[in-house]
Amino acid sequence: SLTLRVTAYLVTNGTPSTTAEAQLAVGFNFNKESYGSAANVENKNYDLFSTTGMTYWKNRLLVWGAPEDRNILFASDVNDPTFFPYPNSVDSFDEPIKYAVPYMDYLLVFTSSKLYMLTMNTDGVTWTQKLLQNNLTIADWDIHLIQVVKNMVFFRSGNYYYMVVPKSGTTTGALTVAAITKPMYAFFDHFSDNITAVLQDMYGYT
Repeated sequence: SLTLRVTAYLVTNGTPSTTAEAQLAVGFNFNKESYGSAANVENKNYDLFSTTGMTYWKNRLLVWGAPEDRNILFASDVNDPTFFPYPNSVDSFDEPIKYAVPYMDYLLVFTSSKLYMLTMNTDGVTWTQKLLQNNLTIADWDIHLIQVVKNMVFFRSGNYYYMVVPKSGTTTGALTVAAITKPMYAFFDHFSDNITAVLQDMYGYT
């Protein structure tokens, strides 16, 4: 591992000033084990101007949906949305990312069939990825239904609706996914038949 420090000085008539104008330090780690899911990410140019999603977490700008690989989440440098240190600050998933939203101290990442929870490590640079829920069905038209309300995150998977909340009785900040529409499962599964029956019962039409 190494730290590369770049310092810029103002030069007047060929003489540099003694006071630095700007300074930038970037850390690099060449141990592949520390890369996590980004260990096998291909080295190529990604068009971050064409990404489909963006959010803000832990003083970083995060984008996803790059046309070259929609499975990668890119994070900017801390307090610098113009610099994305690749591959140090990326995370790769096994499916295209549908949406990402900050929640409490975490970042929730939705893919087509899974929900992940990202937790920032104590070094303030890296984070840990944890699978929170699988067997989901998140379609493109469900993305706008992912909503944060106070300490709850509501979302739709398939025909049903769920929420993410802190697990009761825990002091570690663990999260859990709970179904919130079980009494209406039959209604959602056969919506056309049920809505017709409701209108017939209400208005008695044939």
